[in-house]
Amino acid sequence: MRIGLNCMLLTGNYSGIHQYIWRLAQALHKLDHDNEYVVYAPRDSELDALTGKRWKVHRTWFRGKRRVWRILWENLRLPSLSFKHQLDVVHCPAYVAPNLLVKPTVVTIHDVITFTHPELCKRSHVIHLKKRLPKTVQNVERMIVPSVATRAALLDTFEECDADKIRVIPWGVGDEFRPITDRRLLEKFRKQAGLPERFILFVGNREPKKNLEALVKVFYAAVENSKHLAGSGDRSSRGLVIPHQLVIVGARGWGRVDAKLSRLVRELAFEGRVFMTNYLAQELMPLVYNLADAVMMPSLVEGFGLPVLEAMACGTPVMISSDPALTETAGDAAWVVDGEDLRSMREGIETLLQDRALRRRLREAGLKRAKEFSWERTARRTLEVYREAIDVRRQVGTAAGPSTDGHTADETP
Repeated sequence: MRIGLNCMLLTGNYSGIHQYIWRLAQALHKLDHDNEYVVYAPRDSELDALTGKRWKVHRTWFRGKRRVWRILWENLRLPSLSFKHQLDVVHCPAYVAPNLLVKPTVVTIHDVITFTHPELCKRSHVIHLKKRLPKTVQNVERMIVPSVATRAALLDTFEECDADKIRVIPWGVGDEFRPITDRRLLEKFRKQAGLPERFILFVGNREPKKNLEALVKVFYAAVENSKHLAGSGDRSSRGLVIPHQLVIVGARGWGRVDAKLSRLVRELAFEGRVFMTNYLAQELMPLVYNLADAVMMPSLVEGFGLPVLEAMACGTPVMISSDPALTETAGDAAWVVDGEDLRSMREGIETLLQDRALRRRLREAGLKRAKEFSWERTARRTLEVYREAIDVRRQVGTAAGPSTDGHTADETP
């Protein structure tokens, strides 16, 4: 096979979907010694790892941050390049595929949140996907989704969606995410990064769907409640004061989330307990997870839950909301709360931080659960989908019969 990978999103800091695209490309590069690849990327992408005679990187003349240029290039230029480069299949790993792309096509649809929860999404994304995703669902040979929950949401959203086209392939977790026992290394990094001695952790871009205002509120309530109980004279409550800070790691998102969080922290007089960082390089994240006493993922809705997997692989207990995609990712290895119920979230934080036996159980269950996911497994299953897409198109071409100029329907530009 000669496979085209649309990696036009790979620029700047990698998070979420960017991580999926890059990790998948890396895994295919390491795993697949039989097929050839053409990678389409912006001129400022760093793809030095994708080298070899079977891999060709085709760069555009413009930078990846130029979103309008990228969309125009994908829709007008990629279809013609698929013929020029003699591709057998094209993988578009970020929701949509060009309408003019007539080569066998695979698309990864990570979620349908722009349809189910448009109020939690950028207006430009909602407009873009509402215009293009319905046609993509109809036109492509195969769709990859990261969870059964996303598959169900996709089918509920698009009545014309063919369930037989959908393949559920979860994301993986990198080998670097593992328990770190070198306390001197961890302490050195903690001091360099300015991280507190005891903290709970959130990882992800700061945007409305992440439910961060609620997380700050319930963490404040848990801290104040622990102080009240400890001062009540009840012996059973001694030693239960929560000394932790809340560390939020991730890039600034949209929707004025940063401004709202800052105002909330000031109103609560809680400045000393909430610590926000910008994006941290991926190679540093295993250290951050290992330093945390627990990881919080209270999202209102998700398509998968990569920070959940990464935390569990590092042996860090996790609390998640009851969103179907998150509970599917975590299995029975996370403490589940209602992300829209502040009391449930507060009690969840209190329980997780104060119950050592629970943390030990979640640590063991999380390590076991994380072993079920790998980028190699994701890549192997994705290769199978590429073959399926080619076979589907070949069957359609055979059924259509030869055209008047001697080419099958699959071969005609």
